[in-house]
Amino acid sequence: MTVYVFVDLDDTLFNSDRKAGPDRSRVAAVDRQGAPLSFQSARQERFMSQVLGSGAVTVPTTGRNEAAFRRVSLGLAYKHAICSFGGLLIGPDGRPEPRWHSVISDGVRRERSSLEGIVAEVARIAAALGADVRHSVVSDAGLGLYVSVKHNAHEHDSLAGVADELGRGLPDGWYLHLNGNNLAVMPGFLGKANAVRWYLENVGMDATLTLGVGDSFTDLPFMALCDYAIMPTAHSQVFDAVKGHAR
Repeated sequence: MTVYVFVDLDDTLFNSDRKAGPDRSRVAAVDRQGAPLSFQSARQERFMSQVLGSGAVTVPTTGRNEAAFRRVSLGLAYKHAICSFGGLLIGPDGRPEPRWHSVISDGVRRERSSLEGIVAEVARIAAALGADVRHSVVSDAGLGLYVSVKHNAHEHDSLAGVADELGRGLPDGWYLHLNGNNLAVMPGFLGKANAVRWYLENVGMDATLTLGVGDSFTDLPFMALCDYAIMPTAHSQVFDAVKGHAR
């Protein structure tokens, strides 16, 4: 039996310094200067050991771009990794999987003008609302994929206001993902689920059982492709939404 585990990283296997509790057991990721940035708790470490260390094929499935993914220091054993919300599939040789890279490259070419328009629109909306945000185009493997927006003072309501206004005029197929102080504006061809689906059809054809592990709404579509979905109960958009329906 071949078990595949597609697992998100941030807020699933570890948390940022702002969210990590007192039971943090080890540094999980560092910043560009090598300083500790995220931490793993003892319970998260046990989860990783029991679920990912049981002989399953682990496929990290993260919104981090490749550079940020390389700064994760958990010692994950993997052959492939999905990064940048599905915009990059890293192969066993450490390079972009060429077939998937071609698919994404075609999407980037189609949506280039829309991406440029969204960058300008974010700047206009932020100025009109007086929102102190910064924005950038997130790139990976030489491709400009989506727009990231963050509030400089971590004022989530202000960032949500930018998202609401921006959502009124998105180009066809584009969508928003807001989680705390992270707003991503993404084209329809981009998504973890798209990459996981392609992976299962073209690489992991021998899968007899699949597990999807994640915490946020952007994880739900790829988790839904798997036989079982697993989520943490702390700092989880998905669990908080489900919990609201409990009796």
